[in-house]
Amino acid sequence: LITSLHEWEKEGKVEGIVARGLTAAELKKQLRIPVVAAEPSSFDLAEALWRARAFAHEIALLCFESQPSRVDFDRIAEFLGVKFKVFAYRTREEAEDVIEQVLYHRVGAVACTEPGDYRKIGSYGLKAVLVQSGREVVCDALKKALKLCQARRRDIRLCRYFQAILGSSYDGILAVEDGRVTIFNPVAEKVTGIKAVEVMGKPAAEVCRANGACQVLLGDGKEVKDLLVYLEDTALMVNRVPVRLGMSNGLIVTFQISEKVRRMGSRVTKAREETGGKGLVARYKFSDIVGRSAVIREAIREAKRYARSDAPVLITGESGTGKELFAQSIHN
Repeated sequence: LITSLHEWEKEGKVEGIVARGLTAAELKKQLRIPVVAAEPSSFDLAEALWRARAFAHEIALLCFESQPSRVDFDRIAEFLGVKFKVFAYRTREEAEDVIEQVLYHRVGAVACTEPGDYRKIGSYGLKAVLVQSGREVVCDALKKALKLCQARRRDIRLCRYFQAILGSSYDGILAVEDGRVTIFNPVAEKVTGIKAVEVMGKPAAEVCRANGACQVLLGDGKEVKDLLVYLEDTALMVNRVPVRLGMSNGLIVTFQISEKVRRMGSRVTKAREETGGKGLVARYKFSDIVGRSAVIREAIREAKRYARSDAPVLITGESGTGKELFAQSIHN
């Protein structure tokens, strides 16, 4: 089963799993996709113990350790008027020892939360009852698994989106979090002469010792803006920004080849000359956007909020949807 699940996970055929008890615990350790545990409720346990009572007065409950931690067994015993012993375990190896303890206590019937335990207890000639997860428990677990899968899809989509941005950027970008390299885009590869796979996840100090270009780019880790540095004959314009990422400390470094910056400046100067010194003129205003739907009104409202800031604004959308109109309106 594990081999099949690994293959399905790799091929994208499975996005989430609902399991129970020991099976769920083991799958969580071996898979990267969400695994939701559909643990039996107090009612499910009480129902199984009540069925076990029909076979014997001496009853045992054999269960994975999650049950004792959240279930009040004393109240279940009082409610049912049934006395029973609880035998719990945390691993498959412990389960073998616990089953030996159950046999030693000479109980007449055993309620089991795991199908494997149910079969094994039955093989010893004891009456065994399998605890069934109720419809409500299963439905809740499925709903939780669906939400986790949807959230994971959004995270994967966002991750790929940013990977595309980093990969297509004309700027060199590298980042360090808690002393380890976490971002190293293609421009950074070209400038430093090393591949991202060679440095990702490695200590930044180790990377700097092996590569002088990285040492120059990362510098002392302090914030700088438009710092001109030289890598042999190449001049770079470098920006460093220390950031706080939750409980982690990070550093983001962006840089451009100085000659590219100069050429961009020349283009802007030429464009200004061609437009009589006015530069690139934004002609449209929000009043020129004629859409009246709720969606377009919400987009205009959001754009007006962003227009109050001097920060760069990224506008995305299909061709012909009006990105230029919004861009010029924000400028105005």
